[in-house]
Amino acid sequence: MLGEIMRSIALRQKNDPKSAAHLAEWLRKLRHDRAERILPISDQIAVEWGRIAATLRAAISTV
Repeated sequence: MLGEIMRSIALRQKNDPKSAAHLAEWLRKLRHDRAERILPISDQIAVEWGRIAATLRAAISTV
């Protein structure tokens, strides 16, 4: 999830820097305020997430 938000921030940086800055500040506060609720991601979890995300993307493309 954090990676997806960072991706969104990076993609917005060029065309909408104000929005990107706002989102980056929100993420900074979220990570600080909810640090104890953010779970670490292992290699195994990352690999499985990638597999699931690719499967969902392929399914959406065929709709």
